[in-house]
Amino acid sequence: MIDLDASVQAPARLASLRETGLLDSQPEPSFDRLTRLASRFLNAPVTLISLVDEHRQYFKSCVGLPEPWVSARETPLSHSFCRHVVASREPLRIADARTHRLVRDSLAIDELGVVAYLGVPLTTSDGHVLGSFCAIDSRPREWTDDEVETLSDLACSVMTEITLRRDVADRRNAARLLDRYRLLSEHARDIVLFVRSDGRIVEANDAAVAAYGYDRDTLLRMSILELRDSNTTSLVPDQMAQADGQGLTFETMHRRKNGSTFPVEVSSRGAEIAGERLLLSIIRDISERRRAEEELRHFRDHLSETLAQLEALVAGAPFALALLDSDLRFVRLNEAMARINGEPTSAHLHRSYGEITSASAAVDESALREVIETGVPRLGVYHEGEMPGLPGHVGRWLSNWYPVRAADGRVLGVGIMTAEITEQMRSEEALRYSERRYRTLIDGVLQLMWVNEADGRTIFFNRRWQEYSGYAPELLTGHSWRHVIQAEDLIRLRQIRDASIQAGEPYECEYRIRNRDGEFRWHIGRVVPMKDREGKVENWFGVATDIHDLKRAEEELRAARDAAEAGTRARDQFLAVLSHELRTPLTPVLVSVTAMLEDPETPESVRPALEVTKRNIALEAKLIDDLLDITRITHGKLHLGRQVVDAHELIRRAVEICRDEVGSAGIALSMHLVATAHHVDADPARLQQIFWNLIKNAVKFTRKGGMVVINSYDVDGPAGPRLVVEVRDTGVGIAPEALPKIFNAFEQGDKEVTRQFGGLGLGLAISRNLTEAHGGTLTASSGGRGQGATFVLRLPVAAAPRPDAMAPAPRIVTARPPSSLHILLVEDNADTLRVMSRLLRRRGYQVTVASCFTLAMDAVVREEPFNLVVSDIGLPDGSGLELMRRIRARRDVKGIALSGYGMEDDVRKSRDAGFSVHLTKPVDFPTLEQAIQEIARLEAEEPVEP
Repeated sequence: MIDLDASVQAPARLASLRETGLLDSQPEPSFDRLTRLASRFLNAPVTLISLVDEHRQYFKSCVGLPEPWVSARETPLSHSFCRHVVASREPLRIADARTHRLVRDSLAIDELGVVAYLGVPLTTSDGHVLGSFCAIDSRPREWTDDEVETLSDLACSVMTEITLRRDVADRRNAARLLDRYRLLSEHARDIVLFVRSDGRIVEANDAAVAAYGYDRDTLLRMSILELRDSNTTSLVPDQMAQADGQGLTFETMHRRKNGSTFPVEVSSRGAEIAGERLLLSIIRDISERRRAEEELRHFRDHLSETLAQLEALVAGAPFALALLDSDLRFVRLNEAMARINGEPTSAHLHRSYGEITSASAAVDESALREVIETGVPRLGVYHEGEMPGLPGHVGRWLSNWYPVRAADGRVLGVGIMTAEITEQMRSEEALRYSERRYRTLIDGVLQLMWVNEADGRTIFFNRRWQEYSGYAPELLTGHSWRHVIQAEDLIRLRQIRDASIQAGEPYECEYRIRNRDGEFRWHIGRVVPMKDREGKVENWFGVATDIHDLKRAEEELRAARDAAEAGTRARDQFLAVLSHELRTPLTPVLVSVTAMLEDPETPESVRPALEVTKRNIALEAKLIDDLLDITRITHGKLHLGRQVVDAHELIRRAVEICRDEVGSAGIALSMHLVATAHHVDADPARLQQIFWNLIKNAVKFTRKGGMVVINSYDVDGPAGPRLVVEVRDTGVGIAPEALPKIFNAFEQGDKEVTRQFGGLGLGLAISRNLTEAHGGTLTASSGGRGQGATFVLRLPVAAAPRPDAMAPAPRIVTARPPSSLHILLVEDNADTLRVMSRLLRRRGYQVTVASCFTLAMDAVVREEPFNLVVSDIGLPDGSGLELMRRIRARRDVKGIALSGYGMEDDVRKSRDAGFSVHLTKPVDFPTLEQAIQEIARLEAEEPVEP
C-alpha cells in the first residue's frame, strides 16, 4: 500500500519542487498554451498544471477552473486528486470520483465540480514527481488510452518548459559567475599570507582581513591552524614541509571568525625574506567556482534532456505535425501525420507534399508556396472527406500553415499542424438543435419569460409575454416593459432589480402586470444571472408566474384567521372573567364555613352540614380548575416546570390525599410499586394531578366492598425504558362502544353513568393531555359493564439523582411567633374581610384591614408597622398590583395576592408586582395560613441542621 503522506511530504521531492522556482510564480504563456492545448485535444472543461507541496496544490496554469479557485490558483490538499498521482508516480484515471475509493470523500467533488479526472505525473530527470498535468470533467467519463498518452506527451512538454527555465537560469548564473571572476581579477586581490615554519602568521593583506573577518592585529597573533577546518589540520605539517621544499598547490577548507567554512585553493612556496624562512601562501576563495562547475554540469544534463523531450513531444502529439522544406518536401513529421497520409514516417522523408497527399494536393501546394513566398501564415484551412490513411472515414479537418524562419528572417519552409474537428462540429450542430428545441419549449410555457443583457436591457421575450401584454416584440425589448408594471410596484421592483444587478445576485419580487385587457394581475418574478468563468454576469434570465388568484385566497384566509384569533381572544377573556366571577363568591362562604368549624361553640349537629358545604365548595373550585386546564391545553399554553422526580413518592402522596375518601367509600386500596427505575423528568404537581385523577376516578366508579389496585413495573421498548403505572378497579366498567370516547372532554362513557355518578368528564381528558405533554401515553381497557377498568400510564424514565442531591432539607426554625407578624389585609368583600380578619386574629396575628385601595394606602402613609400584605387584586378604586408596587417603593414588604384569575399570565403579573405568593379564589383558610407561614420562614433566621 502506498504511504500517501510520506510520498507527498518527502524532503527530497519538496526540495526539487522548490528549486524550480515555480511555486507562487506569475502565469506564463508557455505553460498556458499547453493547458489550452490539452483542453482542446481532450475536450476537457478543466485542465491544470498542478504542483503539490506539503500543504497545498498550486496551479502553475489552469483552464476552466471556477471562482474563487481560479483567482487563488491553489487549493488545500483536502481538495487534491493530484497528490495521489504524486504518491503512485503513475497516471491516475477516474471515471466517476463520487464512487472511486480513493477520492469519493474529497471536498473537490462538491466545491470544484470534479467528477471525471485524468492526471499524469510531472517527473524530473532525477525521479522526483513535482505534481501532475491533469484534465477534469464535471460529468462521468471513461478516459481512453489515447487520451492518457496524449496527456502524458503534453506532460513531457511541461517538464521541458520547466527544464528550459532552469537551463536559462543556469546560463544566467554562469554569466554572473564569469562577471564576478572578471571583477575579482580586475579590482580585487587574493588572500596573501606569510607564515613561519611553526604556522604562525606574520603578514596578511586586506583581502585576508575581509575574508576571515578578523582585524589585522588579531590575524598576526594567530596560527594557520586556526584558519583551517578542524578536519584538515592534521595535514598542515606535511603540506608546509612540501611547500617549503618544492612548492605546493592544493585545495582545502578554511574557517572564518564566525565559524563558517569555505573552500580555498592554496598556492604555497618557501621563500627567504629578510633572513627568515617563510612560506608565501596565495589563497583564493573557490566557493563560487565550485558552485559554477556544479551548475554547468546540471545545465548540460538538462539541455540534453530537453532535446529528448522535445523530440518525444513532436512524436507523440495527438494532432498531426509536419515540417516541409522550401521545395515542399517532408523534413520531419510525427506518427499522427503519417497515419492520416497512410504512409510510414520513413516513407515521407524527402518526398514532396503532392506525392504523399490526396488528389487535392495541387490546390494545397499552391497555397503552401504562397506561405513560403509571402511569409504570411494560413490559418484555419478546412478539409472535408476521406484522408488517404483513413479510408471509409468521412471527417472534417482544420490545418494551420505557418512559415519557418531562419535567424536572419529567411523562410526555410512550412510547418503544418492538422487536427480533426469532426466531433466538435457535430457538437455544434447538436447545440444549435438544442437551442431551437428550448426556444420552442420557452414559447410553449404559460409563464412570462425574458432575457436581459448584463446592464438589465431586455433582448428577448417569449410568446406568452407578447400574448399576455398585447405588445409587439419590438415594443417589449429595451426598457419598454416598464409601461405594463403597476406604477406603485414599479418603484419597489426597480429598487430590488437595480441592487441585484449591482451585486450580480438573483432576485425575486411580487408585482402587478397589466394584461391586454387593461387588468393588473399579481405575478411573482424570479430572475437569475448567467455568469462566465470569471464570475462576470453575461445575461439575466427571468420568469413571472401569475399568483393573482393565490393572493386573493391568501387575503381571504388572512381575514378569516384574524376573525378566528379575535374570537379566541374573546373566548379566553370570557373564560377568565367567568372563572373570576365563579371563584370570588365562593371565598366568603369557604372562609365562613372554616370559621364556624373552628368555633368551639358551633353545635355538633351542624358540623356535618358544614363539612358537606366545604367539600362541595372544594369540588366547585376543582371543576373551575379543570375547565381552565382544558382551555390551557386546547390553546397550547400549558406550562410544565420539569425536574427529575420520584414517581413512587408522588403516587403515595396522591393516595394519601384520597385516603379519607377511600375509607368513607368502603373500598380496599392496595399498592405494589415494584419498578426499579421510577424517576421521571416531569412537573411534580402535574404528575401528581394525573395520579390523583386516576385514583379518584377508580374510587368514584367502584362500589362499596370493591377494590382499587395500583401497580408499577419496568418495560423496555423500541423507544427506550419506560415506567408503567397501572390503576385497576373492580367498578362499573366501560362499555365497548364508550371506550373510544373515554378520554374526550365532557364525556363519561354513557348517559346512565353520568346520571348515576355526576361530574363533567374532564379529569381523564386532562390526564391524557398532561401525560402526552410529558412524552408518555395513557390508555384504558375494560371487559365491559360490571367488569371494572384498567388505566395504564407509560412514561420515559430518567436517571435517578445522586444520593447527595436527595439529602433531606435542613429544618427551618421560625425566629418570630405569629404575634410578632403584623398583616395588612385588603379585601373589598365585607363578609370575606370580616371573617378572614377574625380567623387571623384568632391565630394570634396582628391585623390591619382595608376595604379599598385608598384606605390601604392611608395605612401605609400612617407608617403602621405591618410586614406582610394580603391583598385582593381587583379593588373598587384601583388594582392590588399597583398597590403592591407603591408599598414596595416605600418599604421592603412581602405579599400574598388573592384573585379570581388564575392563569399563568395572572400569576406572572402578581410576581412582577412584588407578591411572593398568588392564591386563586376560593381561598381555603388553611392554604392562606400555610402561605403566611412560608413567608414568615423567609424572614426567619438562617436554616439550622436537625
